[in-house]
Amino acid sequence: MTGAVLSVMAGSFSLASGCLRLPVICRHLVPVAGERTWLYSHASATRLVRVRIMSFMTETENNDIRRPFGLTLLTGLYLFLFLVSASTYGNPFPFLGHVYTGTTARLLVFADCILCLYLFLGIMKRQLFTWYLLICYNLFEIINTIVNLNLITTAELEKVTGQRLNGEGLFSGNIAAALAILLLTQLVYRYKSHFTNRQKYLF
Repeated sequence: MTGAVLSVMAGSFSLASGCLRLPVICRHLVPVAGERTWLYSHASATRLVRVRIMSFMTETENNDIRRPFGLTLLTGLYLFLFLVSASTYGNPFPFLGHVYTGTTARLLVFADCILCLYLFLGIMKRQLFTWYLLICYNLFEIINTIVNLNLITTAELEKVTGQRLNGEGLFSGNIAAALAILLLTQLVYRYKSHFTNRQKYLF
């Protein structure tokens, strides 16, 4: 003979002792000159199948790690911020010491909505880039609040909104909001290890 005689025997698909056994193919090659002989025994094939099954199960478990409660709260919080930001569309928008109105205010609100939506989706997907973006966004919000309090007067806000405002209440409310964002940033920093998705894009 100038070739190799190939005999294939397919095993059965059965469950035994809680272990899944896939069909096993035993190949016996009759060597000729210049050919190398490979022998796959039933035991080695079974071990290979078990290793692959265990590897798949481990990977699945790693991908389905239980989401921490704090991370769930963050997801809901930034969804809420997205809805709040969208509800202010068309209203005056204070930004870095100026109160913008009209088209400029709408564009700023739209940009803030897009950013909050991205943060919401990024937290859901545990994207590492979103973690850095969360830190930067929160710190910028704190800076923006402090700058607005120092540069925007109560009289200017009353002129833009057409309503009488309580200066002390406005000041204390913004300071409380800045402190809350600071505490939120600390929580985000602690959950860095849970942002395991290193992909650059969400989709």
